[in-house]
Amino acid sequence: MRRLLFAAVLIITVIGCTPATPTPTATPTLIPTLPPFPTITKTPTSTYTSTSSPTPRPLCTNVTLDSAASSVQLGYLDLVIKNNNPAPVYLAGGTIKWNQVSKQPGMYLDHFYIGAAFNAWSYVNSGSLSPGLGMGSYTIPSPSPNGEQGNGWAHANSPYYLQRNFAANATSHLKIYFANYSVPNDLRESFNFPDFVGTQIVIDLTGNGAPYSCVLTLNGPTPTPHPTYHPTATPTATSSLF
Repeated sequence: MRRLLFAAVLIITVIGCTPATPTPTATPTLIPTLPPFPTITKTPTSTYTSTSSPTPRPLCTNVTLDSAASSVQLGYLDLVIKNNNPAPVYLAGGTIKWNQVSKQPGMYLDHFYIGAAFNAWSYVNSGSLSPGLGMGSYTIPSPSPNGEQGNGWAHANSPYYLQRNFAANATSHLKIYFANYSVPNDLRESFNFPDFVGTQIVIDLTGNGAPYSCVLTLNGPTPTPHPTYHPTATPTATSSLF
């Protein structure tokens, strides 16, 4: 009997004592560990530094007298000078030649113009009263090494040789004027271009004189002799008595 009661109590105890459902616990979420960010190092940018190279010295081969473009104008000989150097060159003398024409016996060299503005040389300051008169030729001496006024060379501002420049990479006109030519007052009426062939121009490459100088020569056909000029006599009016 006691064994039955004990079994019944044990059964009731087992049935009535159902264990409680355990409370779920949060499972920790695993966060992946990221690698560290790389450190950015700025690389210095190289800066371009321009280096200026010196201008090369002018060469005679880059200076020409364009005989085909030169011409005789109203009162002057127009010589076309081409300077293809990267720097200016300078007028430094020359020998001007012209064919002796009987109708212009008193003509002589007067002055030079470079372009339209600067009177580079003038006989007034040269010490010669009539350069080339009766000779058909006149040599203009070069200025002194420092380029100061003298021998007919004019100047405006120091350094004086800068006033006699033919610009770099440009075409310039050297105008050679004459004086005391007779009527008609136009060189073209008495002279042709070949009458000035053989004229030479001295170019100074640096402004400091020789040895950096060269000579340009006006080329062309040989001048032909001109007919002898005889001025036409003006008839004298006569009166008759009636």
